[in-house]
Amino acid sequence: MDVYDLIAKSAENYSNAVSKREYHADAADDIELKGLDEAVDEAYMALETAFNDGLRSVALATDSLKFQAEKTSKAIESAIEVAGDIQSAVDKINKATKAIIDFIGKVI
Repeated sequence: MDVYDLIAKSAENYSNAVSKREYHADAADDIELKGLDEAVDEAYMALETAFNDGLRSVALATDSLKFQAEKTSKAIESAIEVAGDIQSAVDKINKATKAIIDFIGKVI
């Protein structure tokens, strides 16, 4: 399950909770229980706050993961460049070694 699935599921859960809150508030009005409506409102406001905090946490985590992925990508690109530079140096060393061997072969 990826981040977008989690956000969608959280939004669905929140929507369901709001529907239940409305149902419970209506039920409290219907049976005229004093204080129950306020308790239901407070409980669902706490749920809404937790939901929003959760979404913010997911967004921050997603941003952090994206930042880390970008840093990793740049590190890999740098490593590839360094590997190319090393290969180029090895090729030059091989060429110089061959020239030295050829020179020694001519001298002997």
